Amino acid sequence: MGFALSYIVGSQWAITEEGLNTLISLASRSTEINTLEKSLGKRAPNAQASTVRDGVGIIPISGPTFKRANLFTEVCGATSYEIVLRDLQALIDNPSVKAILLSIDSPGGEANGISELAEHVYAARGRKPIHAYIGGMGASAAYWLASAADKIFAEETAFVGSIGAQVVVRSRNNSGELKFVSSVSPNKNQDPATDAGATEIQRMVDGLGSIFVQKVARNRALSPETVLEKFGQGSLYIGNSALERGMIDSINSFEGTLLSIQETIEKETINPPNFNSDEIAKATAEARRIESDRILGIQAIARGRVSPEFTDNLIAEGLTVEQAALQILSRSDEDRTQRLSELKKADDALMPVSGKPVKAEDDAFESDLRQAASLGLVALS
Repeated sequence: MGFALSYIVGSQWAITEEGLNTLISLASRSTEINTLEKSLGKRAPNAQASTVRDGVGIIPISGPTFKRANLFTEVCGATSYEIVLRDLQALIDNPSVKAILLSIDSPGGEANGISELAEHVYAARGRKPIHAYIGGMGASAAYWLASAADKIFAEETAFVGSIGAQVVVRSRNNSGELKFVSSVSPNKNQDPATDAGATEIQRMVDGLGSIFVQKVARNRALSPETVLEKFGQGSLYIGNSALERGMIDSINSFEGTLLSIQETIEKETINPPNFNSDEIAKATAEARRIESDRILGIQAIARGRVSPEFTDNLIAEGLTVEQAALQILSRSDEDRTQRLSELKKADDALMPVSGKPVKAEDDAFESDLRQAASLGLVALS
């Protein structure tokens, strides 16, 4: 079995059946990347470079999805979770970007890594508006990711859903190969062709599927029971059917979605939210509490370790307690090294001409005095 096929077989996938079959077909044709490239044509350019249009950062998510960049993302222009996360963080940190749009056209992909990426999207909701647009297909892992956004738009012919997980396995052949498994691990490497092996694999896939349902339910502010009842249990729905079931929030074109987001940005810029005096007072008090906790935390860590001047500088720089702690520990180590160096220099300065340390010189003098007393040359009181 070639490297590419080995990568697919045995891994867990949140992808449509057609998408998984396509991957298996491509991987089965060759074990070498160069040969695979020839069968597919020339390399597709990296599709993961985000763009910004009128304050909206756009991250394309197309084709099968993988945790890391690999031969499929290089050759087929598929999507890497690590690249999406990198672009997401860059757009969040960019002050000129006012909102983020995930532009999705994907059958899903590798289960490993999709939960972590979706959690980053979900956590970023409060920092900037994050929307998802499904054009063509937003299935399985791709829908998991879309559900983490504040709002999901889709074109009217888009396929949405396919919530669930699957794994491809192959039964052991009779090649003469012998394997021995420790007696304390009877469930390790079971043959999927047996009832016990099938049960073990089904248990793992069911566990992943359950997490998928729970995350979608949380992301869409629904109960897991509602997701199971209305979201198709693995089925795909087109446009309006997905809207009626609550799987998406609006039907629109990509340009229409982008315009809607941009109009919202402009409206909030011209007419910022109005807060009453009580809300302002509460927000101010909370801000003061947070700042007070920060200052007290830095002072507590710095006490006895660094100078008050150094502590004041850390506070003035606006560092968090964690950031300040790293600098304090680093500075205290430097101070300790410097003090040891100064003590060494002082000790060296007190050494007599003989080159012996002061204590050693005293010990020698006392020994000589005792020897002189034993010879009757001096009297010890």
